[in-house]
Amino acid sequence: MKRILVLVAILGLAGCAGNYQTTFDHDAAPEPITVHVVPVVTKEEMDVQIQVADSSATSTQFGLIGGLVGAIIDSAVNKRRAIEAERRAEVLREISGEYDIVNAAHQSTLRVGNHERWEILTIDEPTSTAGFDDLANDAFEAGTARAIVILDFDYALTPAINQVRVNVTQRVYDREMEKKGDKNRKPRSTRMFTYYSPAQELASRPYEAGEKEKLIELLKAGYAERIAAHPEESEDLEKSMEAELKDLEESTTIPEPIAIRETWTAELLQTYLDQSVDHMAFMIRHDWEAATVPEEAERTEDVITVVNANGMTFQDKGKDIGRLDANEVYRSQYGNIYSIPIIEPVDE
Repeated sequence: MKRILVLVAILGLAGCAGNYQTTFDHDAAPEPITVHVVPVVTKEEMDVQIQVADSSATSTQFGLIGGLVGAIIDSAVNKRRAIEAERRAEVLREISGEYDIVNAAHQSTLRVGNHERWEILTIDEPTSTAGFDDLANDAFEAGTARAIVILDFDYALTPAINQVRVNVTQRVYDREMEKKGDKNRKPRSTRMFTYYSPAQELASRPYEAGEKEKLIELLKAGYAERIAAHPEESEDLEKSMEAELKDLEESTTIPEPIAIRETWTAELLQTYLDQSVDHMAFMIRHDWEAATVPEEAERTEDVITVVNANGMTFQDKGKDIGRLDANEVYRSQYGNIYSIPIIEPVDE
């Protein structure tokens, strides 16, 4: 039995376990299904997926930190955790700023290509619009495709900051599905495709001569700017600064933002983002090729250990469908597909 560890956000699908629909219905001797593909990139920069806690430390939640960090983190959140989240996000913006995520999403879609079962009539330029049903309706009205496929791309580093995660939620609309009144069609099927890069251990090293002293001064200056900009929060910010200064003075290795910057060079990040393009194309193509849903025994023959977005570990079942680079590709019993780094068993 293979056991793979992966961080995923599980997408709920209708029906019993494993009872999912194929993406496209096919007759016995099918003509290719005509498809109009709409890639969507709702955030044109990478996110840091982080964990934040409220000031009472009684609850924990995961959030995505992008360009508008202050708008995402509620004022009730512990100030120090919010500031740490901003620092993570800022480092990632620095190292990913030159990478064209929109183009990566477009290339992932283009590489799916045509097949005897389908013919792609149109592939839109990636859009930032998130009204998926409206997008599908507009595409039906503008063309003749039987099916509209909307691919919603999301790029992030995992909460541990040790893997690139690319997630695509696929929504398939069929022209033959009737509208209800004047409302748009709803998707006939939904899938999730997720790529995880090999894990990278964050760099850890002792301070160089004078490095800690410079960081202490930078930390004080940063808090001074925050207090000047938000005097109503000065008490909380001063407490946060005191706690950070104490930890920094007692630390023996570099802080996390520096470790992230030294681990995730722009070159390494680009390597895995480029790798995700081929992995996404492979997963999407495999999903579209399926003419029948495998028998349950085949769908559940491998066990995958999964850690979901809430930090909970559980086991899912699926089928090994291929290997790309250093990843194994699995289709879960629910139809979702994951490209997961292979973790070799440790000999006892």
